[in-house]
Amino acid sequence: MSRSRIWQYGIPFMIFVLGGSLGLREFTELRYRYKRTHEHKVRDELEKKGIQMKQPEEITLEKEYEKLEKVCRLVLPILNW
Repeated sequence: MSRSRIWQYGIPFMIFVLGGSLGLREFTELRYRYKRTHEHKVRDELEKKGIQMKQPEEITLEKEYEKLEKVCRLVLPILNW
């Protein structure tokens, strides 16, 4: 009786769990692989049209804050006259 339950419920469940794990790994790997190649294609197409993109390393939170701070220093005195 217990042997048939293992074949009926246990083995299909284990196949489902292990197969799902392997399947998810393949799908996530495909997703990240596509993301990397897609970024290069977009960058190449924009450079052909003459648009220069900054490297992601060039843009930091601190640099953007400094730009915003400069704009605020120029605009706030004009608004408070």
